[in-house]
Amino acid sequence: MKVVSNNIGIYMEEYKGKQYLHVRKQYRNDDGELKPTRKGITLSPEQALECFQAVFDVLSDSGALKGEAIEKTTD
Repeated sequence: MKVVSNNIGIYMEEYKGKQYLHVRKQYRNDDGELKPTRKGITLSPEQALECFQAVFDVLSDSGALKGEAIEKTTD
């Protein structure tokens, strides 16, 4: 799981033989582990690519990415 800003988790999970991307709000349980909540979105890989391309386009069009280097992060 990739954790973004301490309370958003992004991960892949299989359901009924198909892979899905989950973007979920997280919470810490009594043991201090991050666990997903029901608040979030589940996307097929195809939907995820379309969605993230649209997010990139909106950020780019708004000028929010001016001068920002975008790099792939690895765990």
